Amino acid sequence: MNLITKTLSNDLQETIDKLKSLPEEIRVAREELGNFSEIDILTQRIDLIKADIMFEVRNETKDGKPVHTNEGARESRMLQLLQANPEFKEATLALQKIKSEKQQKEAEIEKKINEFKAHRSLARLYASIVEND
Repeated sequence: MNLITKTLSNDLQETIDKLKSLPEEIRVAREELGNFSEIDILTQRIDLIKADIMFEVRNETKDGKPVHTNEGARESRMLQLLQANPEFKEATLALQKIKSEKQQKEAEIEKKINEFKAHRSLARLYASIVEND
């Protein structure tokens, strides 16, 4: 076995080791990705706050008459009340944070999948070189 073949053989073993470990890393990362159920909870919380405020705005009256007579006025008032609502702000920020974390985890999984594919191709290449030598 010449020096090139020995080097390739060592590289092949490192690649095989990586091919053995990456599927488990990907599986664990995917399981962690499933732990983002808080997104649904926060989304429902935000929707409930919006519905409560919309109900309040639509039913706001002065002298028995609706205060906000057109959709534009209702939307404007609703946005004002949402911006002033600390619970809405807190839920919105928490949702943005957890969505960002989820996107990072998805990118990590994609990176591991691409790394696996690259190592699989290298293993095939190394194996063919070692086999032909």
